[in-house]
Amino acid sequence: MGFIPELSAFNEQDHGREGNLGPRGQQFREWFQKHRILSCDHHQFACVDYELRPLRMFGPNFGWHLPEDMPQDPRKMSVDLLCRFQRNPVWCELKMNGDHFASAALQQILFYGSMLCGENQIRRCSRLFKDDFDTFHPWLGILAEERKDNRFENDFQITVDFCRHPDTANLLRGFFGGMLIGKIYEEEIVWKFSRLEVLDWR
Repeated sequence: MGFIPELSAFNEQDHGREGNLGPRGQQFREWFQKHRILSCDHHQFACVDYELRPLRMFGPNFGWHLPEDMPQDPRKMSVDLLCRFQRNPVWCELKMNGDHFASAALQQILFYGSMLCGENQIRRCSRLFKDDFDTFHPWLGILAEERKDNRFENDFQITVDFCRHPDTANLLRGFFGGMLIGKIYEEEIVWKFSRLEVLDWR
C-alpha cells in the first residue's frame, strides 16, 4: 500500500494517558457490561467481554525473553472490548475523555488485530465464545468519547477517512470483515452513539 495522505496528521494531541481505561473508561465499561447494548439507528452493538489478552500463554515451556529496551511485556497487552455486531466478533479499543484520540485507537487495534486474525486465533475465539457469534471472521472497532475539542473532531474524521480509503479496504479485507468507528456520549447515565461509521470490507 502506498503513502496515504490522511495519515500525516495523526496523533496531534497532548496529555494522553497511557495504559488502563481510567475512571471514566471503567464507568462506561461497567455500564456497557450491565446493559449490553449500544444502539444507533438500526444498528446494535453488544458487549461480550473485556480486557482480553491476544498473546496469553500457559505452561512452563513458553520462553519469552524481552530486549532490555522493551519495557512492556506484549503478553500482558489486552484489547479493551470484545463486542458483537451482526453476530460477528468486533475487537475494540476505547478512548475516553482525557485519553488519546481515535487515531491512537486505530493504531492499537490494527496492532492487536494482527495478532487476532490468524486461523488459530479464530478457532480459539470460536471455542471460547461459541454461543456469542454466528461467524468468527473478526471485525475491528473504535469507540471514542465525544469531547469539545477541534483537534479531536479533526482526528476522528481523519481516522474515518483513512479507514474508508480504497487502499486500506483492499489491504485489510482479507483479514477483517470491516471496521466500526463510533463516537459515544453520556446522557442521564445512559451511553449513546452520536456518530457510528460502519465500514463493511466483505
